[in-house]
Amino acid sequence: MTYLKESIEWAQHIVFFYPIWWGTMPALLKGALDRVLMPGFAFKFRKDSHQWDCLLKGKSAYLFTMMDTPPLYYRLIYQRPGHNQMKKTILEFCGIKPIKIHSFGPVKGAKSEKKKNGSILSRNMEAKLEGSIFLLMQTLCIKDTK
Repeated sequence: MTYLKESIEWAQHIVFFYPIWWGTMPALLKGALDRVLMPGFAFKFRKDSHQWDCLLKGKSAYLFTMMDTPPLYYRLIYQRPGHNQMKKTILEFCGIKPIKIHSFGPVKGAKSEKKKNGSILSRNMEAKLEGSIFLLMQTLCIKDTK
């Protein structure tokens, strides 16, 4: 987790790629965020107060999520529980904003040609993301060796 923490400190922009499972992020991602975005690093509660200071101000984020639920249904019927959790109660709580969310789905049943040709990041977006860190679910599986 040391590498992830150092990467978040370094980056101006954080990019997350993850699937939506059961309406929200996978437990592995949630667990990693729970261990890294700790008091003193990501936020600090004020003494004798219910208020806190956001310690990751000045950073922004993109969330790229894939799901089997059609994104319109996820937004209108379920009201985006996983997106709200990640945006409002995790990242904005720590001072990270603005946050842009891109949802792709349904993945199940998508034509393989569409999957092959459907690039998530355009060249223009890649240029804008210089100085960013990319957090893929597989990256979070690497154990901290320090």
